[in-house]
Amino acid sequence: MWQMINLKKLIPILLLPVVSVHAQKIKSMEFNSQKITDILIALGEESGRSIIPDETVEGTASFFFAESDAEEILENFLNSNGLYCEEKKGILYVSKVFCSVKDSLVSLKCSSCSIEKIVEILSGKTGMTILHDRMADEKISIDVRDFTIEQILDILTAKLPDCSVIKKDGWFYLKKETNRETANLNRSIKKNNGLFSINVDSIIIQEAVKLLFSIEGKEYSCLSQANDKIENLYFTDKTFEESLNLILEKAALDYTVKNNIYYIIEQSRKNTQQRFKEIQVVPLKHISVQQAVSLLPPELSSPQVFKGDPDSGNIILTGTNEENKAVIEFIEKIDAEENSILSRKHYLKHTEAKNLLSLLSQETAAKCRLIEDENALLITATPAAVNEIINVINTLDEKKSAVPVTLRYLKSEELLKKLPPSIRKDTVCDSLFPNLIFFKGSKENLEMFKKELELIDRPVPQLKYKLLVVQYTDGTARSSGTSLSFSKNGSKNSFSYEGELSNIMSLSFNIISAFGFQAAANLNEKIASNTASIFTDTVLTALSGEEVRFQNTDTYRYIEYEYGTTAGGSTTSGITQQITSGLIVNLKGWTSGDDMITMNINATVSKQNSDSSAKTAIPSTSERVVNTQVRTPSGKPVVISGLIKEDETLQETRTPVLGRIPLINRFFTHKNMTKEKTEIVIYIIPHLIKDGNEKIPDCREIYKMTMEKA
Repeated sequence: MWQMINLKKLIPILLLPVVSVHAQKIKSMEFNSQKITDILIALGEESGRSIIPDETVEGTASFFFAESDAEEILENFLNSNGLYCEEKKGILYVSKVFCSVKDSLVSLKCSSCSIEKIVEILSGKTGMTILHDRMADEKISIDVRDFTIEQILDILTAKLPDCSVIKKDGWFYLKKETNRETANLNRSIKKNNGLFSINVDSIIIQEAVKLLFSIEGKEYSCLSQANDKIENLYFTDKTFEESLNLILEKAALDYTVKNNIYYIIEQSRKNTQQRFKEIQVVPLKHISVQQAVSLLPPELSSPQVFKGDPDSGNIILTGTNEENKAVIEFIEKIDAEENSILSRKHYLKHTEAKNLLSLLSQETAAKCRLIEDENALLITATPAAVNEIINVINTLDEKKSAVPVTLRYLKSEELLKKLPPSIRKDTVCDSLFPNLIFFKGSKENLEMFKKELELIDRPVPQLKYKLLVVQYTDGTARSSGTSLSFSKNGSKNSFSYEGELSNIMSLSFNIISAFGFQAAANLNEKIASNTASIFTDTVLTALSGEEVRFQNTDTYRYIEYEYGTTAGGSTTSGITQQITSGLIVNLKGWTSGDDMITMNINATVSKQNSDSSAKTAIPSTSERVVNTQVRTPSGKPVVISGLIKEDETLQETRTPVLGRIPLINRFFTHKNMTKEKTEIVIYIIPHLIKDGNEKIPDCREIYKMTMEKA
C-alpha cells in the first residue's frame, strides 16, 4: 500500500525537484474554513512560487502554521488534505489524484473523486486514448499499484453496472449499456389503469423523466442540466403528476405546464419560473378572506403566490400552474358552507356572563364577546363551533342549589373575609343572619368545607384579668414588718397560725395564693399604718386578641377665655375645657396553644396639681405612664412597679385671732414643709377561662405548701 506522497518524496520520483522552496521562509498564517484553492494561492504568493490546483481540488479546510520553511508548510498542508504535488518547469501542480506509470504499469491513488475526472487524468498520464459516454456523478476512492490500464478501468466501472469496457486497437471505450438500462426501467416503471408504479434502486434523473413521459405520451422540455443519479424510488398507484413530483423532488427540480407542455426547471431558477407564472382569481363563497388566510398552511401562503382582497372577497394567485393548483384545491375544501362564519347571541339564565367567560378555555373565550347591559354572550364561529360552544355554556350555566351551613361561633362576615384554601369565594354567599351562610358547589367540596369548618369554627378563648393597684407612701413598698406568726403544735400533720389579715380579706385579688402569706401580711400592715392604699381591686374579662380598658378618673372642667378686639370694642369668649386625672389601664392579651398569655399593658396614673395662682390659669397635671409587653403562663402574676413621684406639701398653722392681724400675723403663724414619696404598683393575674370552670386553690393547700417551704 502506498503512503501519501509528501513533497520531499515526490522530488526524486516526479519530474523535477523543487529547488528553491526550502530556502523561502513564510510567516505564520491562519485559515478558518477557507477554500483549499484559495489557501494554495495564498501560499504561492507568500513563497513566491506558482501553484496551480486542478479541477479535482475542491472543498474547504482550516490550517494554521507558525513561521517556518515553505517546503515544510506546503508538505504538511498537502498531507493533511490528501493532496499530491508535481513540479513542471518551476510550477507546482496540485491534484487530488496521484498517478504514475512505470513499465506500462500504473499506480493510482485518490480519495473521493469523480470517476470521469479519474479517467481523464489516467488518460493524460498514460497517453492512452480513453473514450467514454456520459457517466453518473459517482465518486470513488481507489489505491492500486502496478496495475494495467485495462485492470484499472475494470475497477472504476465496477461501480457503474450499466457501463462496460471495450478495448480497441490502441484505445479504450467505456460504453453505457442503454438498451439494458431501458429494459430494466421498462420493468421497473409500469402503468396500470392510468396509475404508475415505480420500483427502482438507482437511476439517472434524465432517464427516469424521459421514460415516464414516454409511457404517458406527453411532451416535455428539460431546462435543467442536472444528471444526478437518484436512488430508492418505491411507490404504487400514483397519478402521472404525483409520480413526476416524486421523481423531481429527488433532484431538487420542479415543473410547470404551459400550452400542454411540461417544463422541467430547477427550484432555484427564479427567472425561469417567472415566465411560467399565471394570475388566477378565486372567489370565496362561504368564508371570509381573513379566515382563509388564517387557515392556509405556511407552505401554501407564500406572499409571492397568495394575496387576499377583503373588499372583493377574492383570493388572487400569482404562481406557476402547479403552485396555483395546490392552493385552489385547499381553498375548495375549506370554502364550504359548514366552514362559514356566523354570529349568534346567547342569553345566560343562572350565571353572570362575565364570570362564565372566565371559566371557558382561552381558545373558546376568544370566540365569545360580552354584550353590555345584557347577561348574554355574542358567539362568532362556524355553525358547528357555535353549537359546541353553546353546549359547553349550557353545561356551565346550570342552576345550582345552595346548601345552608350554620356557624356555631364565627360570624359569616368573618368567615367570608378568610375562607379556607379549598373553597372559592363564588361558592359561598352571605345571608341576613350573622351565623348562616349558603354553599353552592359539589357534594365533595361541601364535605371538605365542613371538615375545615370543624377546625376553624371554634370559640375564641376568653381571658380573665385580676387587677390590683396599690399606692405605697414614703417608699415603704419594699420595707415592712410582719404581724403574722406561725407555730407548730404537737401533732405531726396539724398546723395552726394566728395573725391579723382583716385589711386584705375583703379583696377579690387573692394575695395569699398569688404571693404567699409573707406578702399578704406585709400589705395588711401597710394598709393598717396608712402607708399603702388600694386604688383598684377588680376583675376584667375579654376575648383573646381584644382590648379591655379600666378607667377610674376625675374630670375637672374649666373655662378658657380668649380676648380680642373688633370695630365695636374688645370682646371676650370662653371655651369649656376639661382635665381628666386618675387611673387608666388598657390590657390586650392573646393566648397560644400551650396556655401562655401575651399581654400589651398600657397604664397611666395622673393627678391634678393645686398650684394655680389665678382663676384664669390652666391647672397643671402630673402623669406617670408605663407601656410594656409581657408573656406569662395562665394564673401566674405580673407585677408592674416604678411609677414613683415625690410631692412637697406646705402645712400652715395660725393662732386664732392673732394669726389674722396684718403685720404681726407672721409671729403667730407656723409653717411646716413636708415631702411625700408615692409609688403605684400594679398587680395582674391573667387566667385562661376553660369551659367556664376555673379551679380555685384551697386555702389549706396553700398554707401547707408555704409551711413546707419554710
